[in-house]
Amino acid sequence: MKAWTLDAFDAAPGLRDDLPEPEGELIVAVKATSVNPVDMWVASGGMGAFAEHVFPVTLGRDFAGVTDAGEEVFGFIPPVWPNVHRGAWAERIAVTEGFIAPKPAALSMAEAGAAGLAGVTGLLAVEAIAPQPGERILVVGATGGVGAFVVQLCVAAGAKVIAPALEIDEAYLRGLGVEDVVAREERPDADAVIDLVAGAPYGPRFASPLPDDTGGYGVDASSDPGAVARLGAAIEEHGIRVPICEAFTFGQVELALEALGEHKQGKLSVA
Repeated sequence: MKAWTLDAFDAAPGLRDDLPEPEGELIVAVKATSVNPVDMWVASGGMGAFAEHVFPVTLGRDFAGVTDAGEEVFGFIPPVWPNVHRGAWAERIAVTEGFIAPKPAALSMAEAGAAGLAGVTGLLAVEAIAPQPGERILVVGATGGVGAFVVQLCVAAGAKVIAPALEIDEAYLRGLGVEDVVAREERPDADAVIDLVAGAPYGPRFASPLPDDTGGYGVDASSDPGAVARLGAAIEEHGIRVPICEAFTFGQVELALEALGEHKQGKLSVA
């Protein structure tokens, strides 16, 4: 079986074709996936100080595919111990716990494969601040993959989104539903703040997936297995889009990782 793996901490990710078939009650044939910042961290060996590794480590988090029973599903493999050894960048994966749900009919496989981790992170951040109709929500980092979900979910709740950004990002952000685009360094007053760039709390209500000054996390996608199903329901109910700004094939994962370092808008897909 083919899979992208990390074979040693000092090795580059590589595509292997000699891995054993997965074993488990629920096997998913992966049709699409994507790259996330955590993938770069794991692929570079950055998680070596936090979790024991048994090589080869299959890389990747997001997946969309088809079960042996023919059901189309999507989700992600949590990037926490012991799941650092399992990954989604493979032809087939064994799903042994939550973080999986039926694929929203409104999404293509490529879109669903790019939705899991970023979408759940965005969903939990929005749930944490519970935006109300008419409230002004400041979203810092709105141009990224998580930001795309945050913006659309806040707008679906009736809130008005303010996003600091560059001028070249304005059309993209307004297309997602952002009402006010301000200079990237500005932090105007708002009823609540979601910061996807820095974790230090500020504002009356605050959420971030990044560590604060104490090393604690406010939003952790791995904490809520039921969130994938809620994300799928929100996508169907509110027409949430998954903006894919560049697409790669399964054989181009290395190129996708390189592109992530320069990527500024939406998601990069691998299918």
